[in-house]
Formats: sequence, structure tokens, C-alpha cells
Amino acid sequence: MLYTAENARGARVCDVDSMQEIRKVLEVNTSQGWVKIHRHPLEMDSRGRFISDKIRFRSIYAIQGKERAPCLFHCYGREP
Repeated sequence: MLYTAENARGARVCDVDSMQEIRKVLEVNTSQGWVKIHRHPLEMDSRGRFISDKIRFRSIYAIQGKERAPCLFHCYGREP
């Protein structure tokens, strides 16, 4: 499933293996195993869209609390 600011606003994304939070997240795709982040400093292409990078993982789990939307994503097995 694809998660964006529309359906998972404020959720934290963590690389569990390295015990680090992933910041600047634009999208999380749990079924395809990637996290899209924007570059820092922000860069734009010729069409005015933010240039982004994808970080791939073997598995990503959406963690839900009492809310309907996930509040946390656990990412395992970062791939090169």
C-alpha cells in the first residue's frame, strides 16, 4: 500500500536495523518495499517537481495505534 501525507501524516519511519529515523519522507510503499525521500537541500527538476530518491528495504511494516492511519513504519533489510 502507498502511504503519503494524505493517509499517514505525522508517521515516523524507522530503519530498525540501524536504529535510525528516516527523515524527509514523501511516500512509503509497503508492498513494493521502498521509502521515497526528498533531497536536502531541495532540488527541483525542469518541470518544477522535487527531485527524490528511493531507499529500498526487504520489508516495511505499517504500525497502527488506536488511530486509523499508521503512526509508525518499521523498515527491515536495507538494500543497496
